[in-house]
Amino acid sequence: MITGPYLCQKCDNEVFGGWENDFSQAVFRRPLAATHEWGHDSTLKLLFSVCYRYAIHSLVVDENPAHQPIAVLFRDRCKAAFQNPAQIGQSIFVYPCVYQPITARCDLRPGINHFLTMGLSDRLRLPSDGLPNRYVIQLPSMILLFSEADLIATGVTGYTGLVDLRPGLVFNAKTSNQQLLGLYAELINEGGAGDTTPSDRHEPLDSLRRCPRPNALLYETDLPNSPDRQATSGLAEGKLQRGGEPRRIGHTAPYSM
Repeated sequence: MITGPYLCQKCDNEVFGGWENDFSQAVFRRPLAATHEWGHDSTLKLLFSVCYRYAIHSLVVDENPAHQPIAVLFRDRCKAAFQNPAQIGQSIFVYPCVYQPITARCDLRPGINHFLTMGLSDRLRLPSDGLPNRYVIQLPSMILLFSEADLIATGVTGYTGLVDLRPGLVFNAKTSNQQLLGLYAELINEGGAGDTTPSDRHEPLDSLRRCPRPNALLYETDLPNSPDRQATSGLAEGKLQRGGEPRRIGHTAPYSM
């Protein structure tokens, strides 16, 4: 995920850490059951602080010069949003999609259910086909689509039915923004945000530098023939302990739920 010490200790441990703790308790553990909690001040500040930190990381490691001004844009607007939540839904937008088990035939590859519960990745998306600058960030069990402008107002097919988060508003994660899985199926199939390796045994990659991350969060699997082993692009082959709980082998990300 994010590997650099981009914040001072006070901001990281006390300010962002406080929002993270509130989010973990109110939303992250049962995101589909949360409703008004999505509009809580601490939830919104946490989500935009995640995008803020990813944008800073992008400025440090992304070698694509076209991405630099876009990363600056999201860095600055997200900072403004968590400093003044009145900016949310005005100068910056976020559309969450909470993962629900996929059982019907779709464009997502076999094993994607496993990957969507564990994946960590991100990708900046430049303006195209009538859409503004966007930032796609995947956390375990959810995808966050950030945008510099209202995607609903674009009139682009698939985007007009999206629901963004606003202070104090209720969000129904069970029915909202599930179309994002289809709209961004290509990115998800590649490993959440474009990270793939040619072999069956996927090495963890940094989603911006496309280089191995030997200390990333790793999992293994007790089921060697499980189709879900195909879903771990950008991670390693994943390991589920008995009882279905993942066993953490190692990680370096300063941000974790």
